[in-house]
Amino acid sequence: MRPLLEINLWSDLTYQQIVNWSIKDRLNPYLYKNIILIPAQAYPTRLEEYLRSADITEEHIIVNRAIYYAKVKRPAENYSQR
Repeated sequence: MRPLLEINLWSDLTYQQIVNWSIKDRLNPYLYKNIILIPAQAYPTRLEEYLRSADITEEHIIVNRAIYYAKVKRPAENYSQR
């Protein structure tokens, strides 16, 4: 996933695809934390909606760190917001 974020390949992903991945990979914290970072870049205006709908409560520490990073990190400068 990291290369996906670095080269802006997330721009072709729909919001629903991201939600589906998060449902599928929720039990693997190392995949899930990467999935959380995608809407922060691809759909920054929908990040809070995504986090609420994902019902994120007590998660693995790496997931919590990704949530924090997603909330405070600005979207990539070279990406136009949707």
